[in-house]
Amino acid sequence: MKSPSAVEIGAWYLGLILCLALLGRILFQLRLARRYRALSLFLLVSALRSILLASLPLHRSLYAQAYFLTAPVLYACHAWVVFELYSHVFDAYRGIAAFSRWAIAAALLLGAAAALATSLWDHNPAREPFPLLGLFLQAESIVLKILLAFLLFMSAILLWFPIPQRWNVVCIGLGVTAITLANTAAWIVRGLNPSAWTRAASSASLYVFAVCMGLWLFLLKPKERDLPRIEAVPATAGMETFLLARLRSMNQTLESLRKSA
Repeated sequence: MKSPSAVEIGAWYLGLILCLALLGRILFQLRLARRYRALSLFLLVSALRSILLASLPLHRSLYAQAYFLTAPVLYACHAWVVFELYSHVFDAYRGIAAFSRWAIAAALLLGAAAALATSLWDHNPAREPFPLLGLFLQAESIVLKILLAFLLFMSAILLWFPIPQRWNVVCIGLGVTAITLANTAAWIVRGLNPSAWTRAASSASLYVFAVCMGLWLFLLKPKERDLPRIEAVPATAGMETFLLARLRSMNQTLESLRKSA
């Protein structure tokens, strides 16, 4: 295995520095850690994992063991961020949330089936120089595809129901979707030709992570300014009032149907 290039090292440390800066700002300046617990934990785990892996010799078995053992923790935190976003998105609209749960559950089943089917195409064990690593990355790819399907279907529901969202929820949602999409694309491209594309795909996903960290660092608002409003569509004051009235009516109808069922 070759040593990392300057491009890879730069992506790694840029993401780590921005991640630590963002975590510090969320904890001490923006005071958002209690509202966005999953995101705070995800940033902490990401930073600690990067520091741990950077401190270990790349060509030793200890590095591989640390990578394999910490990856499930990181992906569990990633999944929690996605589900925390869902809870914030539908927090004040339980009727719409109940309807969307059925729609997203069906979408998740379809997404899981598609993820399993496509993994047979984009991760051929015969192409892998390291079969065990290939199986592990295939599992990562399946998890990422399922999370991406969840995020995309949740976005589709928000296009249908333009529910007022906090600015930070919109920013975090876009960033998490970008990170999930970049990681999914990286594993798909890598799986097609591991020897040729592993480094480029990994570096690209690391730079997307760093860009999202940088954008969150400057775009997230303090707790007292993180107020719900319609961010999904351009809306004048009159249009926003009309949309809110329509949403309340739809939510009450769906809530009554849910209770009578």
